[in-house]
Amino acid sequence: MAIILTGKARIEQIKARLWKTLDNQLVQLDNGELLIAPRYLVTDNNTNPFGDNDLSDVRASHFHDIGCAYHQLIYVTKSLDFLIDNGFLHPYTKENGELINVLDDLPLAWIEIRPCKYREVNKIFKQILRASGESKAKSSLMYWAVCHNFKYWFDRPEGLKKRLLFTQEYGNVRKL
Repeated sequence: MAIILTGKARIEQIKARLWKTLDNQLVQLDNGELLIAPRYLVTDNNTNPFGDNDLSDVRASHFHDIGCAYHQLIYVTKSLDFLIDNGFLHPYTKENGELINVLDDLPLAWIEIRPCKYREVNKIFKQILRASGESKAKSSLMYWAVCHNFKYWFDRPEGLKKRLLFTQEYGNVRKL
């Protein structure tokens, strides 16, 4: 089963229905690969098409937004143990006393941007939803909803620019 390795990302509203993530997010997929949603992602932050997003963990939507907006996903080429041993993934105590894991910016040489198919990004969305604690029924319903978002087929993205990750906002605001 997929594992979310970092705490919930802080977000900053840019304009109506658009936010920017302020923290890096890291998940380990069912197959063991590490997938990152770097900070500064511009997102609609929409996971729950049938209700209030405040009741849902929206981290899955951040990874889904990258896959849909760019037809690519961002993988980490180093192992989880390597990231921990070298201090890139470390515990942090929030002001409220909650202990979470935080992922520091990674060297770009450790990042691999790969193309992804529509079906793949939707399956990863479902994996991350389940890892966030959503019920099997709700995850299936939300997966069904994203599988019927045909905007993916009409977008012709330029692709992610590795050199911009961790440094500035990315995400086509008009397309999200």
